[in-house]
Amino acid sequence: MKTLLLALFFSLFSLNLYSQSSFPAMADSAKWSVLKNQLWNQHIQTTDIYSYEKDTLFASNHYTKVQHIKRYLSQYADTNYFFIRVDGNRVFGRFNSNANTVEELLYDFSLNQGDTIMAAYHDDPYITSQLRMYIVDSVYYTNINGNEYKQLDLTVYLVSAWTEKVRWTQYIGSFDNPFYHYERVSNGSETAYQLLCLDSMNTNIFMSYYNSCYIDNVGINEQSIDGNAIKCYPKPASDFINFEFPSPDKAIELIIYDPISKLNNRIQIPSRSNKLKLNINKFNSGTYYYQFITNSNAILYSGKFIVI
Repeated sequence: MKTLLLALFFSLFSLNLYSQSSFPAMADSAKWSVLKNQLWNQHIQTTDIYSYEKDTLFASNHYTKVQHIKRYLSQYADTNYFFIRVDGNRVFGRFNSNANTVEELLYDFSLNQGDTIMAAYHDDPYITSQLRMYIVDSVYYTNINGNEYKQLDLTVYLVSAWTEKVRWTQYIGSFDNPFYHYERVSNGSETAYQLLCLDSMNTNIFMSYYNSCYIDNVGINEQSIDGNAIKCYPKPASDFINFEFPSPDKAIELIIYDPISKLNNRIQIPSRSNKLKLNINKFNSGTYYYQFITNSNAILYSGKFIVI
């Protein structure tokens, strides 16, 4: 009986281990795979990998060195490094080992609804960012793979009264890119990110709807399996998004996933239809992914659009 109780205790402890940590530690051997949609370059998709390399000491603090394998095309990649430090509920970053580099606040999971904080704002972890004001809109818990995680929805105030919505998830970071604090997709010509998966302690913590930790495609945006193109416009969009596609012989379905890979909408499309106008004025800002599928779940078309 004593052995059974101990086994049960450690089982429950391990199930809640992730939710008790604000961010992975070096011992967790964490690895993030992030899909990079290069919208400016023929819609190339590649996968960047972030993984822990070692713990180190500088500027009187302990940091974890993060290796970033940054890929541009299938034939080319380079490797960069930056440093993070976890202090209770707060996560800090330095983007080189120079002791004079300013340490930036990346996440603070102690915040409550209505709290205001100044934190990092940038779209490249190797360029020193400017601090921006974040206001916490809501705080709640979500279940991912059987573990409870604290989530914060925030509004970040940028320039000229421009705002953007962001989401922080305890232990995971951001579902866009945990180390890029802002996703520059406002004009549809930059680079958009989506977290594919996070592995930690030899366990998968998060997996996106792609069901893969590695994607490498060139020019696949808005293409069908047989090569027929589909039109999706405007990009970016704010009120409506339009789809134009070859008329199907049978009814098909449009499935839309939100920026954190959760099912957002399912729309039935009758046979012989070739256009659809979708009201998106209640969608949160971010990159959405869609699929047109048959009644046997075969994918006819796939792509993405951006809501601002």
